[in-house]
Amino acid sequence: MSGKMSRGKCLTTAEIIEECERLSEDDIPDSIYILPPIQTCDETDEDSGDEDDFDPNRLNRNQLTAPAEVRFSDREDRSDDIPHDESASAFKKLKVCEWVHGDISDVESIPVPEEKCFLPPLTISEHSEAIDFLKLFLNEEIVEGLVKHTSMYSSQKNSSLLVNHDDMYAFIGILILSGYNACPRRRMYWENRADTENALVKNTMRRNQFDELFRHFHACDNLNLDANDKFAKVRPLVSKVNELFIRFAPLESFASIDESMIRYFGKHSCKQFLKGKPVRFGYKAWSLALKLGSKVISQLSERGLGATGTVRENRTEKCTITSKKDMKKMERGTIDKRVEK
Repeated sequence: MSGKMSRGKCLTTAEIIEECERLSEDDIPDSIYILPPIQTCDETDEDSGDEDDFDPNRLNRNQLTAPAEVRFSDREDRSDDIPHDESASAFKKLKVCEWVHGDISDVESIPVPEEKCFLPPLTISEHSEAIDFLKLFLNEEIVEGLVKHTSMYSSQKNSSLLVNHDDMYAFIGILILSGYNACPRRRMYWENRADTENALVKNTMRRNQFDELFRHFHACDNLNLDANDKFAKVRPLVSKVNELFIRFAPLESFASIDESMIRYFGKHSCKQFLKGKPVRFGYKAWSLALKLGSKVISQLSERGLGATGTVRENRTEKCTITSKKDMKKMERGTIDKRVEK
């Protein structure tokens, strides 16, 4: 059958795969051929990669939207006009999974290596001050760069702002404090009101000086930005801080990596919106979780789990597990589980 699952228009790879998911095992085609792209002026000599083994769940956009053909072996409806062009891509039909009730408790446990923690060569002790720990990750070199570029930007804006290293550390300290001792507006820290006034902030920096620093704070030279880097304005700061974290952060045998959202409501092409999340607007970043994350991973390993994750309902290989719609009708805490034989 050439390019169609039924009479009508030629189907794309994505449409054929979707149709196959609705068919019984006996009706699934033996092969699906992705036709080569139409030759255009945008040709390239760049290698497209290995095409010997395709996972239909990992095809790229061009492959999914390309026209495709299907083949039925030893069947009456087999088409004899399937092209044998070597540039056409093919993948075998998916193995039919055999789902049964059960858990993974019978699976042989994975040997769990000894948990170790490699401590960095720290230069602080129990007698050190909090500022000593902060300077491990915001050292004099980084602060010097912040002072330099903040002063440079303020002069470009015809401002008379004067800032030194101590001012910059005080400014950063107030920003850190505002993260856990929050006020609706930052100026409220300096108000003469018992419910908002913060003596630590007031005695550290004048309000007008903080506002000027906040307005002109910069980590790079605006006149020398990489046009191809959307984070060029913070790239020097992020790169240097990451280097220090690699040097001074403890390394553990088990670690958990996940995404986290940095709240942001301004205009930027990299800002994302995640519906239903606690932080819906902002930047998505990778985070490394220590201690708690490693504990979870080591416990899973003891149960025979090498990895865990989530999967969309339409990608469960026709698993007979209870549907999301039916689970919502059940008592809170109800679980259902299946094992593939």
